[in-house]
Amino acid sequence: MPIVIGIFGLIPLGVGFVLEYLCCRIPRRKIWRALPPALGVLFVLLAAAGRLSLWESERSPVTQLLFIPGLPALFALAGAFLGWKLWKWRW
Repeated sequence: MPIVIGIFGLIPLGVGFVLEYLCCRIPRRKIWRALPPALGVLFVLLAAAGRLSLWESERSPVTQLLFIPGLPALFALAGAFLGWKLWKWRW
């Protein structure tokens, strides 16, 4: 269970946090701040499109869409929000 929490929760949270903080801290242009959330949404859309092929299989595609692109995306976007909040708080 801790491995699942780490893979689906903590790793995307940490990656989103670090990327958003660095994109807010290093470049001076505001457009770079939108890069991590935009890439996160793009990744989710691509993963969901790839998972839609499961509609023909006997496994339920709803659970596959929730756990593979959905849960890590939620944590990655939450990490991006936390990285932005830390940047706003520190600078």
